[in-house]
Amino acid sequence: MTGRADSHIHLFEHGFGGDLAPGQELAQYESLRERHAISHSLVVGYEGNAAFAGNNDYVLGLGESRDWLHPLVYLDPQRPLSSAEALAKLDAGAAGFSLYLAGNDHGAFGPDFWASVAGHGNVILSVNGTAAACSDLLAGGLLSRDIRVLVSHLASPGVALAGAGLTRYRAAIATLAATPNVGLKLSGLYDADPVYPHNSIAPLALEALDRFGPERMLWGSDFAPGLSTVTADELFGVPGWLAEQLTPSELSLVLHANLEHLVGAA
Repeated sequence: MTGRADSHIHLFEHGFGGDLAPGQELAQYESLRERHAISHSLVVGYEGNAAFAGNNDYVLGLGESRDWLHPLVYLDPQRPLSSAEALAKLDAGAAGFSLYLAGNDHGAFGPDFWASVAGHGNVILSVNGTAAACSDLLAGGLLSRDIRVLVSHLASPGVALAGAGLTRYRAAIATLAATPNVGLKLSGLYDADPVYPHNSIAPLALEALDRFGPERMLWGSDFAPGLSTVTADELFGVPGWLAEQLTPSELSLVLHANLEHLVGAA
């Protein structure tokens, strides 16, 4: 198994824990990137609390000198960017944006905002939230079909592993899969099952794979937050239950080719 592209990482100037020297976390990722032959990485910007203020500028700065690094600027619902400001971020090197869904916070960004962003071309939007919240976002017509939407962490199935919650999760995944511009990240599996290779989440992950197809699923490590739960080898591992389900060419799509296509590298 060779070649990888990482659809979900975080980089902070002083590390995810806030206790590292500037550049130390980046150096750790670059070492792992070399070890796992990672060609491209989406850096999901996050400024959701005061400790991470300035992260957008930090990741944009990293992207200026690293052609493998593709920054996604965090959209803050408390301080929403104007359309002009969003376009300026794209012109400054952002590959797109990251949106964290909580309540109706996404309402800070209306149809005119998304239409303007979509007009820039080749824009990626990484969304963190439950399957139901992501489905509601699309059903509300707030996103242009010209934006490439990537739903992180299998749309957070950890909160819906049984009963009515599981039923709602499956229905929302079906809605998302029926929307052609939406892809699903095979990332953050440790959040639903902290024990590698995350066997308890395998059935739902494989159901999602069946709905989306290997052409719209993308592997992601969730560096560095995942290191608080699993080892680096486990965080960058590919569960056997996934590899056994796919042909070599299908596995290549999930592990690297899909993301490489999105960032214009293939």
